[in-house]
Amino acid sequence: MSEKFEVTNLNMKSGMSLKIKGKIHNDVNSSPLPSKTKTSR
Repeated sequence: MSEKFEVTNLNMKSGMSLKIKGKIHNDVNSSPLPSKTKTSR
């Protein structure tokens, strides 16, 4: 699985969180979608 995505600086204040949701096209029916959360401090 080689999913590539890029997160750039969105001028976020400290304490804010950026939620990134991605769709996996292969195992959609066999596994739930993972959600990755990155917190900027």
